[in-house]
Amino acid sequence: YNSIISSYAKANDPPGAEAAFNLHFSNGSVTPDVVTFAILVDASARVGDTSSALKWVERMKECGLKPNRVCHNAVMSSYARQGEAMKAIAYLQQHDQDRDIVTYNCIISAFANQGDGKSAYHWLKNAHVRRLRPDQFSYQTVLHAFAMAGDYVTAHEEFARMLSNSIK
Repeated sequence: YNSIISSYAKANDPPGAEAAFNLHFSNGSVTPDVVTFAILVDASARVGDTSSALKWVERMKECGLKPNRVCHNAVMSSYARQGEAMKAIAYLQQHDQDRDIVTYNCIISAFANQGDGKSAYHWLKNAHVRRLRPDQFSYQTVLHAFAMAGDYVTAHEEFARMLSNSIK
């Protein structure tokens, strides 16, 4: 059943994913699991429908399941797509979760979408402090944020740092 729901999610069709969920799980013969809800959260987040993503996180909890990092990162990614950096940070702080570089990339991306290179860079440094290894996306997003703000000097400095960290 998760494969059917996932096919709708991959087609950016959250209503179709929800209809498939309701069809397969409404009679109680099959029980949704963490993967089922992660697919639904991600489907909503991919199209920037944060309220629906949050709804799925709540339904997951109502079913006695604990949202995982994938779910939390999807919600933060949805906020990032909308340039809602402070909402992404608030969500992160509300949910005690195991953070990875994707978690930080969501916050970095949110600030980049606002053209706030300094804050994006702050979160990149924060990832380093937590002994996470920023990836190509991390650096490119920070470079993009500085470039959007017209701060080309800092963008060039960060590019040099990226190369010195063997990120290409």
